[in-house]
Order: sequence, then C-alpha cells, then structure tokens
Amino acid sequence: MLAAVLVFAYYLMAFPTYSDTLDGYKQDIRDAQSVGIDGFALNVGAWSAEPYYQSRVANMFEAARQVNSNFKLFLSPDMAGSLTDADIRSMVSTYAGHGSYWKYKNRPVLTAWMAQGKGEVYWKNLLRAGPLKRYNLLFLPYMYVDPGNGSWTSSAVANWNNPTYSQIKTQYDAWWKNVVDGLMFYAAPGTAEEDAATNEAYAQVMREAGKPFMAGVKPYFWEGRLSAAQPDMLRKYYETHGGEGIARQWDSVRTRSQPQWVILDTWNDFTEAYVSPADPESMTLKRWFYNVGPLLKKHDGISELMRYYIAWFKSGASPTMTSDEAVAFYRVHGKDLNAAYDVQNVYQYGGTLDTIFVTTLLKANATLRVTSGGVVTDIPVTAGIVHSRIPFAAGPQSFAIIRNGVTVAQKDGGEIVSSISYYDFIPYALLIQ
Repeated sequence: MLAAVLVFAYYLMAFPTYSDTLDGYKQDIRDAQSVGIDGFALNVGAWSAEPYYQSRVANMFEAARQVNSNFKLFLSPDMAGSLTDADIRSMVSTYAGHGSYWKYKNRPVLTAWMAQGKGEVYWKNLLRAGPLKRYNLLFLPYMYVDPGNGSWTSSAVANWNNPTYSQIKTQYDAWWKNVVDGLMFYAAPGTAEEDAATNEAYAQVMREAGKPFMAGVKPYFWEGRLSAAQPDMLRKYYETHGGEGIARQWDSVRTRSQPQWVILDTWNDFTEAYVSPADPESMTLKRWFYNVGPLLKKHDGISELMRYYIAWFKSGASPTMTSDEAVAFYRVHGKDLNAAYDVQNVYQYGGTLDTIFVTTLLKANATLRVTSGGVVTDIPVTAGIVHSRIPFAAGPQSFAIIRNGVTVAQKDGGEIVSSISYYDFIPYALLIQ
C-alpha cells in the first residue's frame, strides 16, 4: 500500500448541503472527516458571472481554517459552465496560497471537470504561461474521451465516460501528456463494473507515464433532471446493486488500480448521487432541482459503507467488526412503472432489478430478517461483511438483525409505492443499527 494515500469527495458549490454559512460548511467538513475523507474538490461552475460562487468558496475556505483539522480543499473549475480564463486565474490566485489548499510536493493541485474539450493550446496558455505560471500548479484533470462524431446521445456519453485503455492511451499520447501532471477519473455514468474497469485503464496509462492518478468511486448514479433540450442525455439510471457495487469499486481500487488518491462522486450533487449523511430535513434542497420531483433521502448508510472501505484502503487491512449493523439499498418504486406527470423516458443501464440489496457488517453470525410489503424473508449471514438480495414488494419495509432469538438491530424504512407521479431512482440507503 502506498504511503499517505488520501480520499477526497467532490463538492458542488452550486448545492451547499446545509447552508451557505460558515456553520453549514463546518458541519460538512466534520461529516466528511467522520467518514475518513481528507478534503473536498470544489466544483465551481461560474465566478464573475455568478458572484455567489465566490462567496461560497470563501466561506468554505474560512470554515476549513476555523475547523483547523488539516482538512484540505482544492479547486475544480467546471469547464461545462460559464467560466472564463480570467475567472480561473482569479480563483487560483486567491486560494492557491491558502493554508487549507491541498498541495502535493509543494505544488497546489488543480483539477477540472471535462477539461479535454478546451484543448492543448488553451491549457498551455492558461497554466504554463502568464500569471498562473508562478504557482507551478499540479494539473490533475478529468479528461473525457470524446465520441468524435458530435453525438451527445446517451450511448455516446456512455462511451466517453467509460473508455478503454487504448482509447485513453491514444488521447494521452496525442496531446494530454503535454499539459497534464496526472489524471482524475470522475465516476458518473457507468455501472460499478464499468467504473472499476475504467479506473484500471486510467491507472495503467498513468503508471506507464510515471504520473499520479486519482481514482473515482460512486455509490450509484441517477441523473434525474428534467430537460426538454437534452432529454436523452439527462435521464439516465445506472444500476450499481447497492453495497455490492461499492464493494466492487473499492476492491478494484485496492487490488488493481492502486491509485495515489481516490475521489468520491459526489458529496452533495443531489441531482446525480450523494454520499453526505445529512438528514434531508436539514438540507438546503429538500427536493432536487427547481423543487420538481422526488424528495431527497438520508444516505447515512452510504457514508457508513464508505467509511469502512476508506479505512480498508488507507490501512491495507479490512477493519475489525466491533458492532452489528447493516445497510439496505432500495428504490421507492418498481423499474417499469409509468409516471403520471413525467414527460421524459428514463434510460436504464446495468440490469436494473426490483430488489432490496442489504449489506451486513456483523461481529458474529446472525439472521437478517427483511419484511417487504408484508412478505418476511430470513437469511442466515456470517460474521464480517456479507451482501444479500431480497425481492421487494410494494408497501412498508422493515429490517432486523437477530441473533439467538434477540433483535440486535432494527429499522423501518420508507415505503415502496405502486404508483408514481415522477420517476424517482434515488435509492434509500438505510443504516440499520
């Protein structure tokens, strides 16, 4: 295991988890540290055109300074937004010298989302010449593989987000190598198997080049935004099979890609996927995107599993179980239901199942009891971490861990419904303790 491995989470400044205040960002930092996360990559979609980004980034850096716990921040300009060259120069010159800014070998780290689209000359002129040259930035972007045919359909997007080794190598040799100091993989569209393979491909290219790599891990992916302009691109659900998918990605990270760093996608992108354990009632956005569509759900089960796998990644040894708990993943409705008021189709990938995925973390053998819509299923599970699957049924959901006739953990979950107004593929991630 490499020394000083670090884990970050991608934080969208567009969606403050709690509030755009010092206290709100301090709570985010404390939540992240409780999971084992070492810092946030701050996604910044605008700057001069939307000055609230500037105040939010300022509050986040000040919150990190006041928490005073070595929590690191670094900037990630969103190249799909309205940023100008002057905006990027402004944000870097303002924060690269901040005490909480993450530096690798004394070089401030800058990533960027969808950086490939700007081209070689752009990044050379911006980072290696002019005012930013003096910062000696370590440029660690997410560079996507362009489909090359001008197509932004769902199938084309899937192609560039999960490229093969040869596709990455071709792009890297063509010009990426002339501007990047390493690469990051932003795990968004893709199944757990696809993301594991993509991490391994990027990691191989970077190992051969002698450059560092930041692997991406995600809990699930549901891009549920409504868009008449881009209906095919924005309505995608990728099945990751709950805790099974999280385990698959981390197993690949530990044993195959073995990156210097990992980044979780995402801490708080409530329109795609989120790891934050915050109670939705405390969140700024109780509903995602323009108050249309499904309610957000508590994801403390996701953050608990991430805590377990982060500890394993950092230490090189699976953590010892000292308590009994479980995480239940399931959607609010069946995959084939038709939404009464939703005008756009949902594109499903990865073999979507009407299944409850339960991951148990036990200190001794026990029985997992799942009651789904009145149907009771008992499954014997061994000590350690075990993944189980149970068909779901509409109605109330309940979960229990039973040992020697004694219930050691129990939790009731949200109902699975039999009719819907809007599509809702945000899973429950129920922590059972």
